[in-house]
Formats: sequence, structure tokens, C-alpha cells
Amino acid sequence: MTQAQLSRIETGPPVKDLDKLIEWARILRIPAAMLWFRMPEQGALTNGNDAEQTKESDRHLSSVTSLFGSLKSRSDTTPGEQDVRVAAIAFATNTDLPLSQSTALLIRLFLQLDDEVGGDTLYLPFSRYLAQLRQDAHQDKATLAAIGELNQMAGWLALDADRSAAARDHLTASVYLANAADNVALGSSALAYLSLQQTYQGSHKPAFALAQTALSLAKGRVTPLVESMLMTRLARAHANWSEQSACLSALDQARNAFDRFGSDEEPLWIKYVDEIEVMGQVGACYLDLGMPQEAASSLNQALSLLRQRAPHRYRDRVHYLIRLAKAHILSREIERACDTATKALELIAKTSSSRIRDRLSELNSAFEPFDKSSDVRAFRNSLVEHARRR
Repeated sequence: MTQAQLSRIETGPPVKDLDKLIEWARILRIPAAMLWFRMPEQGALTNGNDAEQTKESDRHLSSVTSLFGSLKSRSDTTPGEQDVRVAAIAFATNTDLPLSQSTALLIRLFLQLDDEVGGDTLYLPFSRYLAQLRQDAHQDKATLAAIGELNQMAGWLALDADRSAAARDHLTASVYLANAADNVALGSSALAYLSLQQTYQGSHKPAFALAQTALSLAKGRVTPLVESMLMTRLARAHANWSEQSACLSALDQARNAFDRFGSDEEPLWIKYVDEIEVMGQVGACYLDLGMPQEAASSLNQALSLLRQRAPHRYRDRVHYLIRLAKAHILSREIERACDTATKALELIAKTSSSRIRDRLSELNSAFEPFDKSSDVRAFRNSLVEHARRR
């Protein structure tokens, strides 16, 4: 058989029923700008230029989708192979699409890449694109909101790459742009990221104040996933201040908000909030509150969900394993802690996140009181060897 015949068999016959495509587009909430056909509620195409622009958008989306496929097909990416990812990013950011469309493509792409890789590799190409974009931006509200979304993404990548000043600058810019665009959800979200940054730095009072401000701004005006995320940020701030009752109350509100997911259309940039993310945040709060058994239970649930639903999210797996190891240390289950920490160390080469390496360093310090344990010595030797190989 010829290659063409095999290809026809593999791909199957084309879908010819437009009614099916329309129904699927509605169910999946695909933006109209990313469809090659018009939905009935949009009316017919008015001229050839509209049709050509829509087809060009679809061709670009297909190209980015192909990139997704090639990026997801490799589960053993090494740092040396990450140039392929950077090339893919460069392709996605060099487009003549309208900013609203290219922003959606970029955020979707970078959410996926962020799950797989981390901020160290992704921040610089993303920030360079964003710096270039600002020079040509028109100051209408849609453009301001799009650039605000991109700044929030850049802020998170910088935070993950341990670039504190850059993260603060991008997130602050996102707050201002969201305000100018009357985008309450984006503004409150960027404030919540700033709160998380303060939590990471151990600055309890600013973390709490920023989380409270974000919630005050958002009250009754955001979708369930955004509200759930905001409540977890407040819970983290309470946990860092050892305020157990207030933290557990905030976590309950975060779960209640998450349970309402699906009642409203969510912004694309909040789609990283899922059951895994919520369970991971719950585990982090329990750990900060000094409740190791509860922390271990939540983190084990998060890890189980990751294995079932998102095995490509290496950074999250490493992060949750490190937290789980800390929970075992608090319970004085040192052998289990070392075993869990070793699993994290085996996976960390698949990520490029300075934030995760900082957490690993903190874990190493947490083992210091147990240096006489042969398991601890073996793990710390492995850690030294890992650092030497980097």
C-alpha cells in the first residue's frame, strides 16, 4: 500500500456534517475566532476578506496544535532538548493574528509548557516577546486586558524562575492594566499572585493584606475558579501566620467555590485551577500549620490525581513530593521521608524551576537534625551528586 493510502486509513474520513461541528464547538466553548466556519448566531460571512482571515487563523491554530503534539510526545525531555521548546515558543509568538487571538494561543501554550518545564526555560523568551509587544499596543480595553493577561503569565514564570523583582514588576503591571480595562477578575488574580510571592518570601503581613485586597475587589464579581484560587491564597497567608481556624475556614470556602465550577464561563488564564491544584494547596496549608497527617493525606491525593490525569506535570509532582517528604519529617517518619525525597530528586531533572530547587534546599535543611540516619546520609549524598551533574 502507498503512504497516501495508509494516511487515509489512519486519519479516517473527514467530518462533513457541519451541524456536528457546530454542536461540538458550542459544547467545548471554542472561541468563534478559532473556528474556520461561522456559528449560526454570528450570521453569514460578509466578504472574502473575512473568510480568508478566519482560514488563516485556523491554519495558525493547527500549526500551534501540532507543536503541542510534538511537545507532549516527549516525556523524557532533557535540558539539552529544551531548545526545541524555545523554538516552538518563538514560532507561536511571531504571528500577525489579532492580539486577542494570539494572547489566547500563547496562554494556552504556556500553561501547557509551564506544567511540563517551568519558569527557568520559559521566562526569557516570553518576557522578550512581551517587551516587544508593548511598543505597538493600541490603548483600547481589549488590548489592555490582553497585555495584562500576558503580564500575569510573565509574572508567574518569573516567580517560578526565582526572579523576584521581575515577577513583582509584571504582576504590578497586570494589576494596573486590569484596572484600566475594567477587568476585575484579572486584577484580583494578579494581586493574589503578589500575595503568593510574599508568602514564599515569608512576609506574612503583606501576603495577608494583598490576599484580603484581592478578595475585597472580587467580591461577588468573579467566577468560581477565580474565587477558589483567591481563597487558597488567603488560606496560605493565614497558614503562614499559624492562624489555624481562619485558614481552615478559607479552605472550606475555596472548596465550596470550586464545587460551583461549570456554572460560569471561566477565563482561559485560570484553567490551571483544577482538583489537583486545590488538593495541593490544601496540603501546603496543613503543612504550614504543622498538621503532618492531614498534609500527607491531601498531598497523596494530589499525587494520585496527577498520576491518573496529568502525568506530564513533572514540576507539580516534584513539588508535592517535597512537601510530602516534609510532612513525613514532621511525623518523624524519616525512612519514608527519605524515600519520598529520593523520588522527587529522580524527577527534578525534567523541570527547570529555581523555585523547586529552593524547596529542595529547604528539605535538605529539614533533614539536618537526623544526620545520624543512614537513609538521610544516602539521600544527602544523592543530592550532592545531583548538584555536581547539573
